Amino acid sequence: MKSESEEKPIEASSVTEVTQESEFMDLDSVWLNDAIKFSTTQEEVLEKLGEPDSVTTPNFECGGYVAGEEPWGDTVNIWHYQGTQIVTFKDQANLMIIRLRGWDCTLHHPRIILSGFTSTSELAEIFPNSVEQAYEWKNPTDGRTYTMVRIDPKPISDDKWMFKFYNDELYEVEYWIGC
Repeated sequence: MKSESEEKPIEASSVTEVTQESEFMDLDSVWLNDAIKFSTTQEEVLEKLGEPDSVTTPNFECGGYVAGEEPWGDTVNIWHYQGTQIVTFKDQANLMIIRLRGWDCTLHHPRIILSGFTSTSELAEIFPNSVEQAYEWKNPTDGRTYTMVRIDPKPISDDKWMFKFYNDELYEVEYWIGC
């Protein structure tokens, strides 16, 4: 028997015929505030966003960023900007978590501009099959129940874009890398 916090499908808005290829959100097509690419340089981030609010050094044991392994080098840091997290290594920077509520930022894709006011039905206009597969997830830390939508960055990928909605407004987007 599934607990309340396990995946539960939600009703989707009317799903239209969409090819599987159009359901991808390619990394090269995503921009933070229409100014910073998903993968960029640390210099570009500092130029566009300024100094981070804080810097942490995570201990990634698996997934995309493991310190000491190539191509990341010896130090992997996370730069924090009001809930948004950018992974930095060597001279590179990658978006990891984009907090869209409580910070005036947007995530741009050629077919949609995502903000903290984007609803699941708006996302379904572009990614209907992904929204149809959405599920409810109860966060054990804050006790809130979120609607989670997963979108692949490319065909045949373990990585996922994780869209987290609260009260049908986009709360944050995470680029999740599997182990």
